[in-house]
Amino acid sequence: MLALLLAFAMPLPAARPESPVAAATAVFDTLHFGDTREQVLAKLKASKIVELRVAEALLGRFGLNGSFQTRKEIGGLHCRLSFDWSKAGLLREVSLQTEALPADAYPTQLKTCWEDLAKLLTTLYGAPVQQGNFPALTSLSDGACLDSHYWQLKGGGTAILGCARDHKRYTSVVRFIQQELQSIDIP
Repeated sequence: MLALLLAFAMPLPAARPESPVAAATAVFDTLHFGDTREQVLAKLKASKIVELRVAEALLGRFGLNGSFQTRKEIGGLHCRLSFDWSKAGLLREVSLQTEALPADAYPTQLKTCWEDLAKLLTTLYGAPVQQGNFPALTSLSDGACLDSHYWQLKGGGTAILGCARDHKRYTSVVRFIQQELQSIDIP
């Protein structure tokens, strides 16, 4: 299964980035921090990793958040993409989030997805700088996102894995953020 996930997640040669450095610094698929909305949309449409979930004519109405999802499941679930932009309209965050599921799916479906995401990110980015256990259901208060792992990205930025809760629904989440997190040693 990991081989399928690797094929799913690796940037494709057909994308032909401007330079080898650009390929190594892609945040997700062929997306880079600093891409414009137009560049992101063009890259998503050309992607072999994600697919459009809504009619293309409705993108203007719905926007990009949640309109694309992974073509293949990870741990039995698809991940939907969301984005955050700088004031100048440049990409500064990409998030992958599973469909929100009820509490009874948390220790099964969401944990399996979380485990496969951790394996995939470790394969892509090496050992995490920090790693923890699957967050306990009881530790997730409403509106919370608890991070369990993070990786430094080669071209700058951080990949963060965790779980989130919105009312009585739960998700596994990966955030690719432009900021570089720093570990804090606890004596």
